[in-house]
Amino acid sequence: MRSVHVMSGAPLGLAMVALACILILTHVIVALRDPSKDAKNYPKWDLLRIPFLNALIQKSWFPLAAQSLFVGAFLLIISAGLFGNPNRNIATTLTWTWWWALLIFMVAGGGTI
Repeated sequence: MRSVHVMSGAPLGLAMVALACILILTHVIVALRDPSKDAKNYPKWDLLRIPFLNALIQKSWFPLAAQSLFVGAFLLIISAGLFGNPNRNIATTLTWTWWWALLIFMVAGGGTI
């Protein structure tokens, strides 16, 4: 008998909560949108008004530290994909489940950043 490769992905409950959040978020955005307003009058959030974030971003070491953190995480995910257990692997779960779900929220929340 031939074995079948099955990836578990995110638990069903977590996927349903993410789907519910997406639906609620889009309905709230549509309900709160005022079509009579001009595009220039939409609310804007300036994250640099937060003193802690502004001070952190102004540091000369910040870009290198942020890039190093993400490159390290990227290398760990790649090494898990190459050398990890093929049946239960965090790389496939992160790529196909978490990344695509988070991408929707990132585009919806930070599309103009």
